[in-house]
Amino acid sequence: MKVLSLSEDRSVVTIGPGNDWDAVYSFLQPYDLTTVGARLGLVGVSGHLLGGGMTYLSNEHGFSSTSVVEYECVLANGTIISATSTSHPDLHWSLRSGGNSFALITAFHMRTLPTGPIYAGFGTYDSSQTANWITTVHSQALYGDADTAGGVEATATWNPSAGPDDLSYTSYLFYHGDEAQPAILANWTGALLTPTNPQPLNRTTVAAFSRSLYGGVPQNLGARTRFAVLGVSATRGGEAAVAAVHDGFFDAARAQLAGVRGVMAGLVALPVGKRFVEANGGAQHVTGAEAGQAPWIWIIQTYTWSDAADDAVVEGFAERWAGEMGARLEAEGWAEGGLYLNDAERWQNVFASYGEGNLRKLKEVREEYDPEMVFTRLMPGGWKVADA
Repeated sequence: MKVLSLSEDRSVVTIGPGNDWDAVYSFLQPYDLTTVGARLGLVGVSGHLLGGGMTYLSNEHGFSSTSVVEYECVLANGTIISATSTSHPDLHWSLRSGGNSFALITAFHMRTLPTGPIYAGFGTYDSSQTANWITTVHSQALYGDADTAGGVEATATWNPSAGPDDLSYTSYLFYHGDEAQPAILANWTGALLTPTNPQPLNRTTVAAFSRSLYGGVPQNLGARTRFAVLGVSATRGGEAAVAAVHDGFFDAARAQLAGVRGVMAGLVALPVGKRFVEANGGAQHVTGAEAGQAPWIWIIQTYTWSDAADDAVVEGFAERWAGEMGARLEAEGWAEGGLYLNDAERWQNVFASYGEGNLRKLKEVREEYDPEMVFTRLMPGGWKVADA
């Protein structure tokens, strides 16, 4: 389950499904190699890849799953097969963002990349920079793939325990190249936003950077968490759409969640450009996204709280707010990009957002490879194609 090995020419790494990305990056680092894995090292390999997988390298290489050249699979009837672009290509297509409805994956074979020089780090910003944060997120979506070596994850966090200055912002910045101050990230390091920390970018490795992002994780162990996602067009809605989501979310959270014990609520912005869509194969990809739809921004709503007695309050708020804002985005013509499986909530119909034709094909593939619905009924967790 935790096998890690390289092909003879080191172009492909074989990864057992029990690994996390920290183990993968650490294994590849001595060979000066990496692969297109998760931003956070403690994320598990299997769930990340079966949901597509966003990464700091996505502008250049698309979803993490786009780099999977072969899935070793055990079908529900016990048959062992290899799914590639030429052997069981329909299953290979489905597994790239189709979840766990089809087979048990016993190994992922992924293309490797030369590590090369990497500069990465993070910037922190206070609430006085809200307007510039919105502008910078929107600008990154419009122009961020002009240099595909750059990658950004931007967060906004409401923490009522912080007092009057209860909003803060963070950018996680990554550059796959030998530039300490890359122009593509300049808006985050002083051109538009002024970080409160003096030196956002430093020379590092994929393994070290993905591990450094654990910072807030230990303090949240044991906390209750929820995620949901919306897709916002960067062209039709512009800054107004980003501002509507930002302001609407935090105004509602302050009004309705202030009494929840240990609560923090946030937004994570993942800009998606044309180069990302093209790297995935465009409309041929299981998600059905076309380059003409880009750029858009996946905006993930995040919630943590401490007391099970507040579950109904937070979960009710999350579903209600995402539904209302999703309806507004649709009505304004600002919705785009469908739903990203790995950050969706259980009441969001992810596979329906892939388009009617792709959903129909996913159901046909599921029927072919698991006609008795073993993985639908007996494998817990995740979104099931049969239920879409």
